[in-house]
Amino acid sequence: HDGGGGLYVRDSDSNIIDCRLLGNSSLDGGGLYLWESNSSIQDCEILGNGAKAGGGIFCYISNAVMTNCTISDNVASDPNLLSHGGGIACYTYSDAIISNCIITNNTAGRMGGGIFCNSSDPTIANCVISGNTVYEGGGIACLGSDPDIIDCQIMDNLANKGGGINCASSSIPNISGSIISDNSATSGGGIHHSEDGGISILMETIVCGNAVGQIEGNWGDYGGNNIADECPGCPGDATGDLFVDVDDLLYVLSVWNSDDANADFDDD
Repeated sequence: HDGGGGLYVRDSDSNIIDCRLLGNSSLDGGGLYLWESNSSIQDCEILGNGAKAGGGIFCYISNAVMTNCTISDNVASDPNLLSHGGGIACYTYSDAIISNCIITNNTAGRMGGGIFCNSSDPTIANCVISGNTVYEGGGIACLGSDPDIIDCQIMDNLANKGGGINCASSSIPNISGSIISDNSATSGGGIHHSEDGGISILMETIVCGNAVGQIEGNWGDYGGNNIADECPGCPGDATGDLFVDVDDLLYVLSVWNSDDANADFDDD
């Protein structure tokens, strides 16, 4: 199919709830294609789909709201390496809201292993974006876009440029309260910004442990940031997300009376 291997939605503000879109393929939007549709996608699994752009989800002039979704193991591939958005692709005024989602292990040929933004300003909040692979922008790639990236964990992604985030064409991402760590790239392991007038705005954000380099290109320091080659120690952080919270307690309980070093806080 040319668009939407699993679902094709056009001129419709549909509610898509508790659905699983698995193993579909198309030219664009392997799992789901939204055309001029402000749909709500909630508690869904978008897994193992494939397309040229938007392996999992493709948005065109669509302000979709995606909440509590898992978008994993999708692929955007093309012989000419023009494939974008392994997990999600937002094209042309698609100011989507992506919140509390897990976006992992997606792959694209050119830009945006996890999420690709082209002339779109999505809000990406409270998401885990990890294990994605691409040439530019392992976690997120921005092309002429100004996304808001809030309270996200962008970790363990791989790219040639911008292991965590790559931005070009005067993009101005606003990044706050986030952790960008342990990503890998030839240049700009954490964030890579091209020299075309754009700038990354950072506030209350940790960029650490990325290889090679934490930030390459223009960025604005709006306070409370920690940019370091090595991530700071965090006693009690069993899960390795640089926060001590209920997830760490649950982890410790799950490995109680074992020899798991991550949960051995008293080194016994």
